[in-house]
Amino acid sequence: MKPSFIAAALGLACAAVHAAEYSPYPQPGVYDGSDKDFSRELTIRPDGKFELEVTMKGKPGSNLRNGSGSGKFSDAPGGWDYREEGCYVTLKRAMGGMKLHVEGCAIAWGDVLFDGMFKPKGGAASAPAAAAPAAASPAGNAPLPTRKELLNQWTDLQVDKMAGKHVTAMARSMPADPKYTSLERYSQAAFVVDSSSNYAALSPSEQAKPPLQLITIPLPKLAANEGLLFQAGCSAGKGNKVIAVNLTRADGKGIQSRRHSAWMLDATLQLQEVKPASKVKCPEVSSEY
Repeated sequence: MKPSFIAAALGLACAAVHAAEYSPYPQPGVYDGSDKDFSRELTIRPDGKFELEVTMKGKPGSNLRNGSGSGKFSDAPGGWDYREEGCYVTLKRAMGGMKLHVEGCAIAWGDVLFDGMFKPKGGAASAPAAAAPAAASPAGNAPLPTRKELLNQWTDLQVDKMAGKHVTAMARSMPADPKYTSLERYSQAAFVVDSSSNYAALSPSEQAKPPLQLITIPLPKLAANEGLLFQAGCSAGKGNKVIAVNLTRADGKGIQSRRHSAWMLDATLQLQEVKPASKVKCPEVSSEY
């Protein structure tokens, strides 16, 4: 792959991590999302099917509400979703667990608050994720770029190896505004999961294929005088393969920069946002605005 011209430290060490193979579904297991008002239990199967049970807390015999629902999650940007006849469920990755949000499901599932932060019961999911050899799209039905397109149109940020797969953080540039040519602008960024990271050495037929998975890194919407600066090889706690996203801005004083967000993959290749991003340790960038 072509070299990076971004001011980022390339993480080239390959750390073998014993974890489950990639699956387009959430990690299966039993998750708890209870709070002071409701008991919530989410069960996820290896094939993406789920059951959600919610019960209001209170004294026995009182008028307590409860609800339940089921379906099958599909891969979606930043997590998974489920849609059927106006019922819409999203499950987003979060540090230490997953955030569930439910809309329009009250008639079928019950008039209770399903939303919550769900964490694995016992601190870990009860079953490993099932392997999925098919390519997974970061945007539902949108096709993945081919390996050749990644080779020629994207820039490497960081190369790693996790769960027996090659994981390359990459970004795709976009034209800069003619008034602000000093700014680096990017339309996409992602962790690319594949069986190889050396696309230049692959045969034309293999280059024509998409990667196994492309996990989108959310980027901020840019104004005309704004750009992005990526920093790789950053650290937060035990994680040392964090990608920091910095928002740069051109003004009368030059180019200023501030930290926008930070992202990493966990041992099961699930996207995790690192918060607070300002605490992530990275190479120094220009002064904040």
